[in-house]
Amino acid sequence: MSLMGIDIGTTGTKAVAFRENGDILSTAYRPYEELFPRPGWVEMDPNQIWKSVCEVIRQVAGEVSTDPIKAIGVSALGEAITPIDKDLRPLYNTVPSVDARCKAQVDWWDKTIGAEKIYAITGQPLHTSYSINKVMWFRDEMPQIFSRAWKFLLWEDLFCCWLGLEPAIDHSLASRTMAFDIHSRQWSQTLLEAAQIPAELFARPVLAGEAVGKIPASHASELGLPAGVVVAVTGHDVINGAFGAGAIHPGQSVLTIGTTEAIVVALDRPRLAKVLGKETFACYCHTFPEKYAAMAYSTCSGNLLRWYRDHFGRTELEDATKQGSNVYDLMTAKANLGKSGLLLLPHFIGSGTPYLDPESRGAILGLNLATEPGDILAAILEGTTFELKINLDSYASAGIQVKEMRAVGGGARSDRWLQLKSDISGLPITRLDLTESGCLGAAIQAGTACGTYRSREEALEALIKLGTRFEPNLQIGSKYSELYAAYRELYQNVKPFSKILAKYK
Repeated sequence: MSLMGIDIGTTGTKAVAFRENGDILSTAYRPYEELFPRPGWVEMDPNQIWKSVCEVIRQVAGEVSTDPIKAIGVSALGEAITPIDKDLRPLYNTVPSVDARCKAQVDWWDKTIGAEKIYAITGQPLHTSYSINKVMWFRDEMPQIFSRAWKFLLWEDLFCCWLGLEPAIDHSLASRTMAFDIHSRQWSQTLLEAAQIPAELFARPVLAGEAVGKIPASHASELGLPAGVVVAVTGHDVINGAFGAGAIHPGQSVLTIGTTEAIVVALDRPRLAKVLGKETFACYCHTFPEKYAAMAYSTCSGNLLRWYRDHFGRTELEDATKQGSNVYDLMTAKANLGKSGLLLLPHFIGSGTPYLDPESRGAILGLNLATEPGDILAAILEGTTFELKINLDSYASAGIQVKEMRAVGGGARSDRWLQLKSDISGLPITRLDLTESGCLGAAIQAGTACGTYRSREEALEALIKLGTRFEPNLQIGSKYSELYAAYRELYQNVKPFSKILAKYK
């Protein structure tokens, strides 16, 4: 019998079937697009997402029919909320974290409860990204949808629901709603009463790795699955990925390089600290029992390379097609690292931590008539790495020490990018042999839930395989010190212009 891990992400869904020893039997991926109906609004078609989820399950299940699936673990993107009615039909598109339509609701929280109290309860800095703000927006701006909604579900719980099971959300993903008390591990009565949002609108919170139930025969047959497949919820994709990379003990950290970029550090207890005079990085429930995690992130990473590819990368796309190679490998190879003469602020969809400014805009400084594509590519790789360094410095100022990082995600496949990150951060980075740790983490949680593994820790010890280790080149790192010092000033200097430019698009 095999185990399936599913990762429902921002730009696509992946499913991987593993043998009990961690060997991959089959993998499938389906992409989908974000929708941008109005400036500042971002949506996703839930029907398209579910179609993709079903397709990857069918493909993988069909390819492992001789070693059938025993259990499925599902992790999902954070914050993204979908209203559904009692017949389980979506009433509106999924509204993901980067959607910034609910600024009025954030201002209300700031005036009535205050960011400091919210942070003390939830571990989340006050921001437009969180689910509770989007639910309040529906109540205030689309009451006809709010009144018809049976539940507002995130994709972990919606997955369970559409498989014919009770909607259940694990503590890590529930933490990302900004309505969950990370200390009591229950929906916060204080915050929900203040917002006049019934707790019943959300799913039942459970421990990550808990078996929600077995897929009913009718649903299983539609997906090509055998009867009796156990489903376990396995957490917020970023934290689940950190779990799958083995970051479960204090100080262990994982760098996830995907569409966005996050640095997660495991903690024994909640660590709530201010950086730059305000609440910044998130601290919330880990997917490993009784543990917590700190998360700092940037909103742009691999999506900036995709932006370049789609708008300026015709040559690289043609070359990749001719050579049968990866277009991103060609792009990173072309980057004029250390000599582009450019600084790029990667706030193309607002900033992540520590600024948490949804109105911030991207910028490229230093352009001249000699600027070439390799310079822009270098600026993307360097700018996103400087943003990582900003977040590592924020951790240090809060007393959270990071001594080394494990790297996962699509961007972790690039040797050149990982070496740059090691050089600029001054930290060793080890790439896992399996870069998609999210699916492995989900499969391990599912395997523990159905009794395949005696414990999560034992399974992680046996299945995680470390790959190439990148040591920092201190000489190169010192050459970047002046540029990094300039980069630290870039956001504050660009900020006034971002507010003006935001009015025009």
